[in-house]
Amino acid sequence: IQFNREQDSSLSNLPQSHIDTGAGLERLAAQLQGVSSNYDTDCFQSLIKQIENELSLNYEQDRGGIPHRVISDHIRTVAFGISDNVIPSNEGRGYVLRRLIRRALRFASQAGKNDPFLYRLIQNVNDSFGGHYKNIEKRCDYIAEIVKSEEAQFLKTVSSGLTLFNTLVDDIKAANKNQLSGKMAFKLY
Repeated sequence: IQFNREQDSSLSNLPQSHIDTGAGLERLAAQLQGVSSNYDTDCFQSLIKQIENELSLNYEQDRGGIPHRVISDHIRTVAFGISDNVIPSNEGRGYVLRRLIRRALRFASQAGKNDPFLYRLIQNVNDSFGGHYKNIEKRCDYIAEIVKSEEAQFLKTVSSGLTLFNTLVDDIKAANKNQLSGKMAFKLY
């Protein structure tokens, strides 16, 4: 990697050039640590152990470990994103972070966890990476605050949506029908 493409399409030299092998930190760590999965490296293991405790669900290498892997991967991405001033929102990069938080919460919910907890994982991400990624270290409490707010907002939305859905199902059954109107489906969406 040698150049930065400017807005006028010209190229300018980067302060430092290097070779991008595409291997990534976790793949290199897996190779150096002699493990077969990125999630078995020290980059993830501490976080996965905390997730085990939060979910009261043991991590497994097979499908039983999917929630742990998804949550650990997503919360790291969210922490790095917020540390770089991307705030969860309804558009652009912010929407990506919002979707990652919601997807992590969905996996947690499927594992029986229905209260905010992702924000507690931020300190673990900081402990693992803060010494090398100063933005995470400097903004750790702020990142956790943003994540906690997103979690609370989403869980409140899901709760009210489920209440509305259950009411609609009861109304449909009472009317001896078996379909939800498009208008109601849109409102639920």
